[in-house]
Amino acid sequence: MTVGQIKKVVAENMGVTLQQLNSRCRLRKIALARQIAMFYSYCSGLTRMEVGKKFDRDHTNVTHAVRRIKEWRECDPEVRAMLEGIEDEYPALRKNAVIC
Repeated sequence: MTVGQIKKVVAENMGVTLQQLNSRCRLRKIALARQIAMFYSYCSGLTRMEVGKKFDRDHTNVTHAVRRIKEWRECDPEVRAMLEGIEDEYPALRKNAVIC
């Protein structure tokens, strides 16, 4: 999947718009959706720098997002359920996330 496709899938599943996902907004729901999209984009094989450019962010934001989503996947049942819901609908994301 391309970063654009990942953004669209995550935005739809998280109930945010693409405009919100690409914005600088730091509301929890929007920031979480952005971090999930960055996580899946990184797991698709792009470097942190490449993902950062696609989201108009620094590579350190991507590092933080990947780390947080990995942690939350382990510890937070709500986030785990969100991720599993997205991955059930789009199995290619699950395959990439396992590798990541």
